[in-house]
Amino acid sequence: METEPRQHHGPVARVLAAAGHLAIWVGLYFAAAYASAAILLGRAVQLDPLGAAFCAGVGLYLLDRLKLRDDLLDPADLAADERRHRFLRARRRFLRTLAWVMLGLGTILVVAIHPANALLPPIGVLGVLAYSRPRESRRRPKDLLVLKNLMPGCAIAGLGVVLAVQSPVHASRLFGTPVGAEAFTFALAVCVALALLVAADAMLCDLDDVAADRHAKTSTLPVW
Repeated sequence: METEPRQHHGPVARVLAAAGHLAIWVGLYFAAAYASAAILLGRAVQLDPLGAAFCAGVGLYLLDRLKLRDDLLDPADLAADERRHRFLRARRRFLRTLAWVMLGLGTILVVAIHPANALLPPIGVLGVLAYSRPRESRRRPKDLLVLKNLMPGCAIAGLGVVLAVQSPVHASRLFGTPVGAEAFTFALAVCVALALLVAADAMLCDLDDVAADRHAKTSTLPVW
């Protein structure tokens, strides 16, 4: 996702741009998705899941951009935002290590919440690898109309809701909190709403990449 202008002037702008390259804004977006889900579900916003969501955002974004090794790098990424990807690729060994460190830290945080959460990191990593796998005869999910946006939307919203339902009920909601099937339906509705919101944000980000996506045969709503 793009979260800052392409042209950067002055030291403050360069620092903000570097933060964007390093996925700081994406990490905060993941954390905000958890916080939004928690508030909507009447749960307390806690530091451990906030930190876990932030680490997931940074780690998964860097993994998506830099892949597992150099021969898997996507030329379309460089064409879409040359400034960002030259920055990332010049530091690719360090940033790949950073991605795994962040994912490891996120794993520690979610497992501390509940041991079953150990399934979340491998699901996220496998999802990223499937989403932007190397180009072959078959088109990738990243190249398909709407699916390109819905996959990250569902992933970010799903992680936020899963962490939110494990947070304690907020003191203001101790009475009248949904339980059982009603609670599940409410959580599902929140997940769908957040997924659509994130997918819409992702579609807006595609406006910057029309030329590169058209050249790479990636179907987005702006291209279509």
